[in-house]
Amino acid sequence: MKKTILLLLTIITIFSSCEQKKPDPTNTIFFFFPWSTNLTHYFENNIANFEYGITHKDLEKNRVVVFISKTESTAYMYEIKSIKGKIKHDTIAQYDNYEYRYTSTEGFTEILNIAKGATPTPQFSMIIGCHGDAWIPAADMKRSFGGANVESRIDISTLRNALKKSNITAEYILFDDCYMSSIEVAYELRDVCRHLIASPAEIMAAGMPFRHIATDLLNTPNYEAICNDFYNHYANDLSAPYGAIAIINCQELNQLANIVKQINTNHQYDDSKTANLQIYDGYTPNIFYDLGDYIASYCTDANLLQQFNTQMQQCITHKAHTEYIYSYGHGTIKIKKYSGISTSAPSTNSKCASYTETEWYKATH
Repeated sequence: MKKTILLLLTIITIFSSCEQKKPDPTNTIFFFFPWSTNLTHYFENNIANFEYGITHKDLEKNRVVVFISKTESTAYMYEIKSIKGKIKHDTIAQYDNYEYRYTSTEGFTEILNIAKGATPTPQFSMIIGCHGDAWIPAADMKRSFGGANVESRIDISTLRNALKKSNITAEYILFDDCYMSSIEVAYELRDVCRHLIASPAEIMAAGMPFRHIATDLLNTPNYEAICNDFYNHYANDLSAPYGAIAIINCQELNQLANIVKQINTNHQYDDSKTANLQIYDGYTPNIFYDLGDYIASYCTDANLLQQFNTQMQQCITHKAHTEYIYSYGHGTIKIKKYSGISTSAPSTNSKCASYTETEWYKATH
């Protein structure tokens, strides 16, 4: 009898050791694809490439949640899971007659809270895919980011406020959108995001090379590798060899603003210099100019300019670009100066009428 009991206890011990509870994930990556009008197919490819780039073991440590608008009025949210060795999409929420609720702080907060889950992970990051126009308000018939129609556009302030209400400070926000590496955008998000991954120029419709950068985005992000893989992908793309990217450390932006305020207090920009600045867009007049080139064009104090350049190295930790970038309205643009981040400060475009209302302008004047 004793031998039988000992045998049973041994068997139970063996089985319990084999069925140890999997560790809880420590990181959430949230893909957010609002209605974009004409990019849905590319978003689906992005997810497929991301899934190709990760392993089943990665999904034990990382929750990957996707919100995607399939039409103007429908969307759904699902979690990418590994079930019995196969990648599955586990639906979390279905949205019908959606009416672009995510364009309001309340609606966006609701989505973020669902994405966080009942037991939020210690780390949370976002990947946003759609059209983008940096800080330009939706009310100006452009958009911070979103679709082609004004109803689908989301202001940067809405994203910031929703993250605050959700008690989220993102490890990174990756903007797979045109023009989002903007000092005005980064400064607006500095308190709700540690790093921005974005381009100061247009991004080709195929977007970020997720098949190559997927593992770089997991757990502790490898920001240098993300930049290198992005560059290598587009530098070797024979059909569209155009791309620019930067990693912005938002925690260093307050000090940069202090230095630029000193520059603006003692120096005045000469509008005649605008024609010679590095541009990133095809708008007429241009909207997005290289921040470093802009500051260097009017700061004649060598000490202050050195402080600015030194601090920029703290803010822009990694950057890369091909020899040329592409703009729909301009064609190819040669990169002669590249700090990795843009500003709209010298623009006279009517879309920039509310520029003095940006947080960056207020902090630097």
